[in-house]
Amino acid sequence: MTEENLLDLTFAPTTLLIVHLMTKRAGEPEQVYYARLRACEPARRLKLDADVASNSDPARLALLDAPLRTRLAEKYDKARRRSRT
Repeated sequence: MTEENLLDLTFAPTTLLIVHLMTKRAGEPEQVYYARLRACEPARRLKLDADVASNSDPARLALLDAPLRTRLAEKYDKARRRSRT
């Protein structure tokens, strides 16, 4: 599903804005992406409370091999830190 596809559906403008803000662009510096999330509380909360929380669920991570589990745990910890600062 792309942002363009969503425009054809009947989502509220606020929903479309949040999806747009949460979409990391190719080549986009992380600091730009996280600054954009921090500027919009609904997008920031969705990133932390849904995306990062789901992806970093210990039960879910336990299914992965140790190197991948470690890499992803570090990635999600970094996402939490950058989303809050």
